[in-house]
Amino acid sequence: MRKFLLFSLLLFNFFVTKAQWSKCTLPAGATPFSLATHADTIYLGTISTGVYRSTNAGASWTEVNVGITNKQIWSIYTFGNTILVGAASGNVYRSTNGGDSWVPANSGISSTTIIKNFVSFNGKLFGASTNKGVYMSSDNGNAWVQHNTGITGLVASALLVADGDLYASVMQFVYKYDSVNQSWVKKSTGIPNNTVTCLTSLKDNSQNVKLFACSANSKDVERSDDKGESWVMANNGLPAVGVGSLVAVGTSVFAGNDYGVYQTTDFGSNWTDVSMGFPFTSPASFISSGSSNLYVLQGAALWKRSLSAFGLGTTGMAGYANRTAEIKLSPNPTADFIHLKISESIHRVEIYSVTGALVYQSELGDENIDVRSLLKGTYLIRIHSRGRLSFAKFIKK
Repeated sequence: MRKFLLFSLLLFNFFVTKAQWSKCTLPAGATPFSLATHADTIYLGTISTGVYRSTNAGASWTEVNVGITNKQIWSIYTFGNTILVGAASGNVYRSTNGGDSWVPANSGISSTTIIKNFVSFNGKLFGASTNKGVYMSSDNGNAWVQHNTGITGLVASALLVADGDLYASVMQFVYKYDSVNQSWVKKSTGIPNNTVTCLTSLKDNSQNVKLFACSANSKDVERSDDKGESWVMANNGLPAVGVGSLVAVGTSVFAGNDYGVYQTTDFGSNWTDVSMGFPFTSPASFISSGSSNLYVLQGAALWKRSLSAFGLGTTGMAGYANRTAEIKLSPNPTADFIHLKISESIHRVEIYSVTGALVYQSELGDENIDVRSLLKGTYLIRIHSRGRLSFAKFIKK
C-alpha cells in the first residue's frame, strides 16, 4: 500500500508539473490586444470592442465600457483601487470601481500618440508613449505633461518600479529616474544597440534586486544586479527571435517571444521552453500573473496555466514562506484595516500585489494599515525593521 501511495503521489506530481496551457473562453467578437490581472480578476483589452472583465479565470466575461469611447485598448494598468487604460489617439481612461465605469484622463496627452505603459511612483503617475517620450501626472491622471529631461529620443516602451526606484526604456536605452532633480539618468552600460521593449525585476533569497530588460528585435535579455549601473547577457536557451514581454512571478521570470513562453529560475542563466499546449508557434505577449494562474495572449487567444505547474504555489510568492514567522497580521482576511505585530521596531511598510506592483508604502512604520482602497485579492506585505526584511501575506476581502 505504501508503494502504491508513493507511486500515485509521484504520478500526480508528474502530471501537475507537465500541465499544459489551456485556452480561455473569449467574449464573442472580441480580439484580444492587451491584458492585466489583479488577484483573481482579469482585464482584457481588445482591438476594437473595448475592455472586458472576468472574475472566474476567463470562463466568462463582462463588458465594462461605460465611459470608454475609443475602444482600441493598447494597455491596462491596475494600482490600488484605480485602473488606467491607454487607447488609440492618445486616449486614457480611469476607473475607480473595478471597471464598472470610466472617465477620460488624458488632458495634455497628444492625440498622435499612444500610452503603452503606466506606473505609479511616489504619488505620481507616469506613462510611456509611442512617440512623445514619458508623460507624468501629479493629480491621478487628470492632467499630464511630458517629462523627458535627460532622455534621448521619444519612443518609450516600458516603465518599472523596483525597490523604490523608477526605470524607463526609451529606444535603445534604460533610464533611471532622479527624483531630486526630476530628470532621467541613462543606465545602459552592457545593453546592445537594440530597442528595449520590456522591463521587470525580482529579488534573490538575500533580497537583492535584479533587473531584467529585453528587446523585441533580438533574443537579447539582459540582467542588472546593481540597479542598472551595468548589465550582462542573460539569454542562454532562448531562441534567436525577439522578446516582447517579461514578467517576474515569485522566483521566476517568464519571457514571451515569437515562439511562445520561456521560464528561468536562475536569474536568466538558463531558459526553458514552457509553451506546452499551444497549438502552433506565434508571438506570445502580455504575460500577466493572477493569484493562481499565469495568463498570456498568444495566437489571438488568451491562455492560462496554473502557477503550481511552474513550482510557484498558488500565489506566485514562492520563496517567502521562511520569512513570515515573526509577523502577526490581524484580522486576516480584512476589509478595511490590518494590524501588524512584529518583535522589532518597524521602519517602513510596503504592500505589493501578486503581480509585483507596489500599491502602498509608509515610511513612518505604521502598525495599523488602511487597506480600504485596495481591490479584493491576495497581497504581500514587506516590513523593514532593524537590518532585516520580513514578509507575510494577507487577503483583502
